[in-house]
Amino acid sequence: MDDEIKLKVERLHTEAQERQKKQRFKQIILPIIVVGVLLVIVLAFAIVSALSDSSGIVGYKAEQITLIIVLFLALLVGFLLIYILFKTIDGLYKLNQTLPDYGKIALGGVIQAEEGVRTVADASVEPVMTVQELGSKVKQVGESMKSHISPEGKQK
Repeated sequence: MDDEIKLKVERLHTEAQERQKKQRFKQIILPIIVVGVLLVIVLAFAIVSALSDSSGIVGYKAEQITLIIVLFLALLVGFLLIYILFKTIDGLYKLNQTLPDYGKIALGGVIQAEEGVRTVADASVEPVMTVQELGSKVKQVGESMKSHISPEGKQK
């Protein structure tokens, strides 16, 4: 690849990385954080409300104990899912760090193909343009000769 193509590849790659970073935060990381925090707050509130008994009885009922166990398990599953999602995001981020070289090679190939197609298109249009130019010159010469041969042309 020549230097012009390398510069174009670098510019396009940098722009794509910036867009990807913004999208990753807005579409993946921020929603996971918000949902995770809301999940923890709701489950913690549910556990605290299950522990508090408005009737004043000291002992816990079987329903309260079951509810606490279920909510605690839901909290653990929620934390596990959040951990898995964060690890997945981290893995994708690391993968994104290693793949740019291959992406640059592919982008360079696309740019070279684009340049080649443009060159071929220009080369294929050039004979048509030459024929049209020649035709217009012949037309001008014909009109010029017609004006010189016509009686109106001789009077001038």
